[in-house]
Amino acid sequence: MVLGHFTVVLVVAAGLAALLASSEVAWTLLTVGGAAYLAWLGISVLRHSSSAGVPAVDVPAPTSTTPLRDTFTKGLGISLLNPKVFLLIPALFPQFTSTSAAWPIWAQLITLGLLHVTNTAVVYLLVGWGAATVLTRRPAAAKVVTVLSGVVMIGLGAGLLIEAVAARA
Repeated sequence: MVLGHFTVVLVVAAGLAALLASSEVAWTLLTVGGAAYLAWLGISVLRHSSSAGVPAVDVPAPTSTTPLRDTFTKGLGISLLNPKVFLLIPALFPQFTSTSAAWPIWAQLITLGLLHVTNTAVVYLLVGWGAATVLTRRPAAAKVVTVLSGVVMIGLGAGLLIEAVAARA
């Protein structure tokens, strides 16, 4: 997920995010793609979380049966298909840049992006570690969180899709 955030930083620094945001069709495709991906992830969690009707513990960290490549690909997809990431970075970063600074704008944006990515990595690691620690010690909580996570992902995907349709109307 952090690599996805850094990729968005590079896209913003290259000026492509402004181009993407200015194209209603491209933005709608990104939003619909993100919504579909979130819904697919949620359905996958719900489908794979039950065994004879009882949700299974699904620890967020990769297991020996989960190839690291699959975990990496899912995380990257989540970040790259999240339109909110494409909104957050171009909305926040430019106000901390200056055309009169010694560095060019793109270098300032990448530096800010590296700071953002570092902070994001720390937060994701702490949340992941905390969740894995708590949920492996409390199987009942893990079952509830797994199912709730799937439902929330489907809900977020549906919300993004509704937002995209409403924006086109």
